[in-house]
Amino acid sequence: MNKVMDCIWTDADTAICERAEASGLALNADTGKPLTFLELKALAPRYDEVRKSITVDEFLKGKISSKPFEF
Repeated sequence: MNKVMDCIWTDADTAICERAEASGLALNADTGKPLTFLELKALAPRYDEVRKSITVDEFLKGKISSKPFEF
């Protein structure tokens, strides 16, 4: 049987959520802000032009960075 307990949300809980939301993100390397779907979509045709001569990792270097997940 599971026991239901009343919980009080704390500042520490908020900090944990903020760290989680800010981790594991793909970032626009120029702005440092989370990469939007539209920005990613704009990269696709540019990569199509060079895909035979460069890997996707090489293409994205300098365009996208990431922040690792924080546990």
